[in-house]
Amino acid sequence: MKKTIRTILIFSIFALLFGTFITLTSEADVAYANGKESPVYSRLTDGIIAIYEEDVALSPVITSIPDNEIDKLAAKYGFSVKKTKALIILSDLSYRMNDPTPFTSLAEMKDREIIRFGRHLFDLYGKTLSKEERSALKAKTLKALKE
Repeated sequence: MKKTIRTILIFSIFALLFGTFITLTSEADVAYANGKESPVYSRLTDGIIAIYEEDVALSPVITSIPDNEIDKLAAKYGFSVKKTKALIILSDLSYRMNDPTPFTSLAEMKDREIIRFGRHLFDLYGKTLSKEERSALKAKTLKALKE
């Protein structure tokens, strides 16, 4: 590996999956390179969660779980709350895409594997949408990422 990793290309869980690449360069990237949690999870906002629930799942996935339950789950696995929510979303989507993967299996994966698996799931999901639906969802997601 090179002396210093200055830039790690990471994909936002939603933006990645709809074809938009996000490059982050920060101290968080260096920490990630040293084995800490990926900064990609920090991109998971309430707006992104709302898009998933309203446009993809068509039902409450994260908002139906009490905050204290998510906190307990995060503490159990030593994850941030945002990473925990991201894994819940990916697990939910995996069942919807007939590639069932429980939260516990996702929790055992490394962040890069999780990101790769998320891309796979959203690629599958994207194929179920028309070109117009994909474009609309991409636009909505990009707008939420900028807020």
